[in-house]
Amino acid sequence: MPDWRINEKYRKPRRTKGTPFHKLRNYYALGVIGVAAAFWGLYELTPGAKKMRQMMNDKTFDYPDGFQMKIKHIQMGVQGGAGMEEFLAKAREREAQKQAKEKSWFFKLITSEPDL
Repeated sequence: MPDWRINEKYRKPRRTKGTPFHKLRNYYALGVIGVAAAFWGLYELTPGAKKMRQMMNDKTFDYPDGFQMKIKHIQMGVQGGAGMEEFLAKAREREAQKQAKEKSWFFKLITSEPDL
């Protein structure tokens, strides 16, 4: 039962539909989408984007080394077989080389446990 002392005109609306805020929210969202679309369109017109798109279509795009390794790993995992064994052997060699490196005296000092 509503209280007669509360003026319904000043109550907060429980839904935004039909309020001025609802329209403002829609205009704001359309503005954000419009600005993003304008920036994307301007980016697509730049010579760098055209060159990159052409390189990707020609398959001459130069990926970073780590990314190339990741692509090869994914392809070998999908295909399986001898390629994966080769990859794992190279990975083991690299890991062995990392472990074979002599550690610095400071690293040994920090990681060593004290003699009690």
